[in-house]
Amino acid sequence: MKRGFLKANNKVAPPAQAEVKPLKPVPIPVSPRVPPAVTQVINFDIPFSMQVVFQIRELNLFTHLLLYAGTKEAMLKELQPVQVESPWSLSNPFVLRKVPGQGTGAFTKNAYNPGDLILDERPIFVTPQFFNPQSEPSREHVLKLAVDEMSPPSKELFGMLYNCKTNDPKDVVGIIGTNALGIGRLPGPYEYDYAALFILISRINHSCIPNAEYYWDLKTFKSYIVASRPIAADEQVFIAYTPIFESRAERQKVLREKYAFTCTCASCSLPKDLSARSDVKRKILASAYAKLNQQQKEHERALKQWIEDLSLPDDHILKPARFLMQLMEEEQAFDSSLWLVQAEIACKALCALSDRAGVVELAQKASAYAKLVLSADHVGWKKVAAAPEKTEWWGLRKKATN
Repeated sequence: MKRGFLKANNKVAPPAQAEVKPLKPVPIPVSPRVPPAVTQVINFDIPFSMQVVFQIRELNLFTHLLLYAGTKEAMLKELQPVQVESPWSLSNPFVLRKVPGQGTGAFTKNAYNPGDLILDERPIFVTPQFFNPQSEPSREHVLKLAVDEMSPPSKELFGMLYNCKTNDPKDVVGIIGTNALGIGRLPGPYEYDYAALFILISRINHSCIPNAEYYWDLKTFKSYIVASRPIAADEQVFIAYTPIFESRAERQKVLREKYAFTCTCASCSLPKDLSARSDVKRKILASAYAKLNQQQKEHERALKQWIEDLSLPDDHILKPARFLMQLMEEEQAFDSSLWLVQAEIACKALCALSDRAGVVELAQKASAYAKLVLSADHVGWKKVAAAPEKTEWWGLRKKATN
């Protein structure tokens, strides 16, 4: 045997190179689509047939429901069972306290930041918003029968809600009209909205500069109250009963007619000249909101045109988006859908300009505000804040100017 036969070869073959796959860019979250408006026109030729339902056990619902015919069957077909909860196990984040000129106010036990969940609650009673006025029996009779069939504990809670119409505790229509909040459509053959009553949410007062937003989620069959700006401990929580971007006169008219009070919030208490300016700002915001679906569809085309056209100023895209966000802050009239769309557009433009500090600041804020919308991607915004350079929009405008 030759010496050195078992010696290792000094020339070692290089390891096989693994295929390097390109990293996927961090996507800038797409703003949730604005839900289409539900028709408010009633066809009086439709024979509205109602059914009273208590506890849809197949869906784990304890809620008492007055439904159009066919709605229960559609709910069983389209909805999944929800987590079992009863109204009597609800955790109360509020201290209820009498407030001069406001009745009872809901004051927080803890402090909240924008995007923090204050309360989620399942309704104790759900009813259609629309009744055929020509039908027999009357709306009043149908609602009274529905409430009479509630369980004694639920009926007691129902009777404790405030009635701005009369002092009659048996005035079912008045209690519902004072406290019901819209929840949109339910599954079924009729394209009309429903309204719901809650033990706690129905006690939250109105302000034209609210510090919280109200959302309904059909999948969980719950409403959510989420902080839209910082709320201190022992501060009263407010939501808006009227469309937030209407003028003061329009808001006051609705509040007087439906809720029998005159709002005295900071916005409604402005001097005449400042109130007129406020109305103009809200009109601009209302106009922007009306065009929001179109803006969502077309903004990327405008962004790409701006990136390629070096004659356009750097703030050509940023300026209008920041303007709308600034108006909402000035008015303290916040709509999360409108704000998030502007944030998406502004963030893409800031990335194109390689403005890291601007992207981080905006993405961090958007992450908090995205929690206000159940379908929004607040985790995605955190990823953008952590690595703006990894987005597909990074440096596009800067490269175009080289």
